[in-house]
Amino acid sequence: MAGTLSDADRRRLARQGFTPLTAADGLALLDLAVGTGQGPDAGAALLVPARLDRTALREHGGAALPPVATTLVARPASGPARRAAGSGTAGSGAPQGVAARLTALEPAERDQAIRELVVAQAALVLGLPGAESVEISRSFRELGFDSLTAVELRNRIGTATGLRLGAAVVFDHPTPDALTAHISRQLGGAVVEENSVLQAFSGLEKVESALARILQDDAARTRVAARVQELLAALRTAETVDTAEEISVADRIEAAGDDDIFDFIDKELGI
Repeated sequence: MAGTLSDADRRRLARQGFTPLTAADGLALLDLAVGTGQGPDAGAALLVPARLDRTALREHGGAALPPVATTLVARPASGPARRAAGSGTAGSGAPQGVAARLTALEPAERDQAIRELVVAQAALVLGLPGAESVEISRSFRELGFDSLTAVELRNRIGTATGLRLGAAVVFDHPTPDALTAHISRQLGGAVVEENSVLQAFSGLEKVESALARILQDDAARTRVAARVQELLAALRTAETVDTAEEISVADRIEAAGDDDIFDFIDKELGI
């Protein structure tokens, strides 16, 4: 499997904390695993032959550390942990903080900041010396991104901004500028949605504050009650549609065969 990896692939794995094994090491670990006598029905934890770089794992963890690896990283109690917490990619509040700072900027400044983020993360994923090495006029495919590195870039940007981005977002928005525009719209949409919700609650609060007066007026009470019932019916209809769509997707996935699923993945990733 590893025989076809490129130098960029090896650098990416090393950056994530998984350093290569020599053939001798691999065979020795295989002998050791066989000698334990643990078969698939032994009920014990599975053995994984791997050489881990804990420092790289810890640094990569701020962006996207797999849950299975979290207990492998013992954070030091002194300086390094404090530095990591303020690095901008680690710490529980980092994504919300970055998103808040970006949405607070003027549109032009926000686009510039997002572009710098996209280019910096692209350079990191590709193992390039710096953001200046990324030619923003070229597509991500031309820059050397494949399905694996595209997902890693998606994960890093999603973690930094707090956005939920699609698996194929890098190929759906194939240049740094296009991806920047998409992320900017997503962040702006979050602000618009929040404002809309606040306006809706503001209207409800006005109705609530006037409720005592409305209850004393039969005509007003009838009109308000009818209107509230219409709104509740619309909300329940939307909930029913959302639930039906979720069930439909779940049923389709459950009924799909392996070939159907792989075909869907290939189409989503554009390969």
